[in-house]
Amino acid sequence: MKTCNRCFKSKPTGMFYKRAVLKGGHMLHCKECSESDQRLIRYRLDDKAYEALLQSQDYSCGVCTKPLSDVKKIAIDHCHETGDIRGILCSPCNVAIGMLGDNISGLQKAIKYLNLTET
Repeated sequence: MKTCNRCFKSKPTGMFYKRAVLKGGHMLHCKECSESDQRLIRYRLDDKAYEALLQSQDYSCGVCTKPLSDVKKIAIDHCHETGDIRGILCSPCNVAIGMLGDNISGLQKAIKYLNLTET
């Protein structure tokens, strides 16, 4: 067990990211606090706003609607030009949108292709 220096909760060591250069081999704050910090730094999205976004999406992926509690990795989807947050997605949906160019045209081309190859 290890105590987070941010939320002060005692948690299993597995709830802390590994960091070999630190005494004990793990970060000083838990994964939950680390992710909260990153949301605030990267997206200016505090915990209250993040929770409101999750709630507005019924705690499910904005694309496939899979419950986010069943998802291994969650992504905050955002416009790379403006930085505006569009929603919260499961990682596979976020990667798919990105790989198709983050635009409707790329998605339409994929749909057209699937329609042509459908048997």
